[in-house]
Amino acid sequence: MFAVLLLAGVLPATPTAAPAAAAWPLDLYFDLKQSVAFSSSWPNFGVIVVASILFRSTLLALTAVLADGAGASMPTALRNALRLGSLGVVVLLPVAALYFVAVAIRYAPFAWIAGGLGLVVGWRLCRRGVGLDSGLGAHGGSVPELSSFSLYAAAVMGLGLAVTSLGEGSVALAALLVACAGPFHALVWLGWRHRCAEEMTSPEGRVVTTLGVLVLAAFFVASGIDRNLRDYDVVPADYEGSLLLLGGADSTSRTGALVDLDPGALGYTRSQMELLSYAPDAGTYVAAHTRGDLDRIAVRVAEQIDETRDEPEVLLGHSQASLILDRIYERGVDLDATAVISPSPARPPSLEVPPPNTNGAGRVGGDLARALAILLDVANLASYDIDVPSAPVDLERVEVADAGVPRLALWALGDSILLESDWRRTGETNLVVFSDHVGATRNPRALQATRLFLQGEEVVADEGSWRSILVNVFRYAFEPWRPAK
Repeated sequence: MFAVLLLAGVLPATPTAAPAAAAWPLDLYFDLKQSVAFSSSWPNFGVIVVASILFRSTLLALTAVLADGAGASMPTALRNALRLGSLGVVVLLPVAALYFVAVAIRYAPFAWIAGGLGLVVGWRLCRRGVGLDSGLGAHGGSVPELSSFSLYAAAVMGLGLAVTSLGEGSVALAALLVACAGPFHALVWLGWRHRCAEEMTSPEGRVVTTLGVLVLAAFFVASGIDRNLRDYDVVPADYEGSLLLLGGADSTSRTGALVDLDPGALGYTRSQMELLSYAPDAGTYVAAHTRGDLDRIAVRVAEQIDETRDEPEVLLGHSQASLILDRIYERGVDLDATAVISPSPARPPSLEVPPPNTNGAGRVGGDLARALAILLDVANLASYDIDVPSAPVDLERVEVADAGVPRLALWALGDSILLESDWRRTGETNLVVFSDHVGATRNPRALQATRLFLQGEEVVADEGSWRSILVNVFRYAFEPWRPAK
């Protein structure tokens, strides 16, 4: 059935569709994440969720009854499956909502939290589903093991990558793969059911799980060191000209990833460095100024750049600064070189969010995002308002292939879990930094590459390197669980 939906264009030939026909509860989660992202109203969302519970629970109950054979009761199995399906919606909805918000506002920490929470919640639900009582008594709850469930989730991720690769050439081949994967999903679940009934454990997946844990641990340790323990490696301040800085979203004149930058790390003195302002009067700015219309902000920043300074003029930006520079490049700018650490992709997220209290695709996800923003505001944390003019879902793609300015983009590995297919900008030199969104601004490799690039020296791009491969591993690992068209 899902292969037919893929052929009809209802499902995309991307990793997003990989969990659609997966074993329970991954199939239920697929319905939730897509309905949160694309339901046009709350009643519509409610109908879809009820239909999903009925459909997915019936499949789960039927599979359990067929696996148990004589003596199994379909009414009993269905009743228990419906209870479990209702519980699954309750505990998986926060995961789907958090993924939606992460993609809509392009905030990777939310996706990391959703990924970890989804893995644990999905694993626990899967155990309950495998041990479903079909009238012969509930089975034990020790199968699947976390390593076994993680290995299966990795297989679903691999399936998503294969669907994408085949879909680029032929949607029919991608649909055929999805159809052929159906027996695989069934065999995995039946194998778990058998081991559960026999109370058998298995070491399968431990090597893969251990390797994944080690890679993630190395990444989080490296990011923590960059954020909290790293000192700037100062070089002799013998470069001429001006070093301009442009902060990211929610930065201020006194706070932000670049505010404490030691210009000595890039070969400049403090008298040569200037932080550009988001404020209308080009003075001291606050976080609210960074959430305004980016086209207008770009005009104000360009005016500051055009002011007379010592040449050559180079600019280092962070995060949202990349989107502002896109708009500045479009109108022309007198800069000698630019570098942006942890840039935002030029392409907006493939989601829609209607205005508050307005029906339309994304109504449910938008309302959940607003509710989360209120909770964060009450907790005195950054609220990440989805309705501000600079919200990624409201932006148009602006990209200048030949800006006439050498450009360097230093992508934080931690942000790669939100990247989509065409995340690189044409004409840029791209490097990958083994750190997170903020930690990358203190990463020694990132700062060394920035220093060399801004002075006109050659910096070798990371395309084809192990770092670039790792970006794609992270990206494809998370893409099946994110909402997308």
